[in-house]
Amino acid sequence: MRNNTAAASSKTNGGNGCPPRITAATQIRVDEPILYDDDNSDENDNRKQREIEFAKHTLPILHWESLVLAAKALGLDSLPSEVTKELAEDDDFLRALYHVLMNVHLINGMLTCSETGREFPVTDGIVNMMLEEMDAKHRISTARQPPGRMLESVPRENSSVNANNSCGTISNDDA
Repeated sequence: MRNNTAAASSKTNGGNGCPPRITAATQIRVDEPILYDDDNSDENDNRKQREIEFAKHTLPILHWESLVLAAKALGLDSLPSEVTKELAEDDDFLRALYHVLMNVHLINGMLTCSETGREFPVTDGIVNMMLEEMDAKHRISTARQPPGRMLESVPRENSSVNANNSCGTISNDDA
């Protein structure tokens, strides 16, 4: 799921980029889905319902075509090429979708940006999306900034980390 919700945003695609493609999968892990007792206890019903609701609410934000391609790259051919209204309401389909989203993991491999072709290695389940220094400087210098706001790659002496912002963004004392 993490792969499907990450997307390149640029001026050329209007900020609606596609998620990176899985171009190499040298190791994947598929966790077993939770098996429920046949007794239909309230606890089992609640778990099933949470899975269904999660999948139902996640479905609108998924880039479906990319999810299908990613699943195929990981050896899963069970997803339909498109989601119909009937499927979006089918509990069995939604539980299967939940399984694909939450229990299938790329451990080692490569993600490739659909727009730029830049490759991002995946090692031990962690994607390295750090840009090289020259790429980062280029992105910062070409980024469209709101008027009166300056983004710097290296803080100046009169810049400080904004204590009110947990992200640790740079705020300019001069502004």
